[in-house]
Amino acid sequence: MRTGACARSQQRPCSDLFGHQVSAGVGAKRLKRADELVSMALALDPNSAQAHATKAYMLLDQMRLDEALAEDESSLALDPAYSDAYVNMGDVSRQLGRFEKA
Repeated sequence: MRTGACARSQQRPCSDLFGHQVSAGVGAKRLKRADELVSMALALDPNSAQAHATKAYMLLDQMRLDEALAEDESSLALDPAYSDAYVNMGDVSRQLGRFEKA
């Protein structure tokens, strides 16, 4: 049974709610809080393409590029149509100098 904010929003998965908060945390460079939120989202729903893509975005922000690429690949394995993961993967690939993938 859902509780708190997750119970109030029946239209979107709980991990989506955390994903939006994570994105805001990364934008504000509050990486510790962002990491906590994305960890909570993945614990609640390890099959969330959005949560994996959000973690990849956070890892890219920290220049942890190989880990970010792995998270984007996990996101796309779960949802091949999730465009945010493709955008992030292009950014990661460019940073890694893998221009054929970018």
